[in-house]
Amino acid sequence: MNSIADHLESHLGQIAEGWGDGSSLRVVRFAGQPEPGVSAFSTLGLSRHVLSMSDGRSVRQELLLGALDRFSKELIASFLLAIAAKVAPVGKAVLRGEVLGPWRTMAEGADVNSVYATIPVMFADGLPTFPGSNPPTVVVWLIPLIGHEHEWVTSNGWDAFETRLEREGLDFFNLERESFLPRSPELD
Repeated sequence: MNSIADHLESHLGQIAEGWGDGSSLRVVRFAGQPEPGVSAFSTLGLSRHVLSMSDGRSVRQELLLGALDRFSKELIASFLLAIAAKVAPVGKAVLRGEVLGPWRTMAEGADVNSVYATIPVMFADGLPTFPGSNPPTVVVWLIPLIGHEHEWVTSNGWDAFETRLEREGLDFFNLERESFLPRSPELD
């Protein structure tokens, strides 16, 4: 395997289409990943940047986001490109449990305004790390957050959030899903 693009294709299938922002950053789409009716969107080019981690180590990264096929591919690609464009110049790695945002909403009809970074456990084994770069490239899965979910994650921590995700069986790819927050005014 020679490149991060080869690595992504070996785990997600052939690239269906792609978008660019005029720089070296691109977003590519993989159809039917991780399940039928869903597309995986990944950055390509973010891994050209070496990013620092809080413990002093360095890493390269690409960002991954999945959505049901009924949502605008162009808007999702634009949202992911905007996130990557914010990460690259800062030089700081996106860490597991980190919330990025809130920003404008991702897609019309969706209340997605931020994302939660984690390991791509819903995708093929072997996808999370591409060892063919120095330092290695890590694929970070961005889970869309709805409404005020970003506040809940920030207040309760990533461990509590991931426990809640497992307990509630969240539909990670439906950008119009109901918020996992209770209907009461309390956050938990």
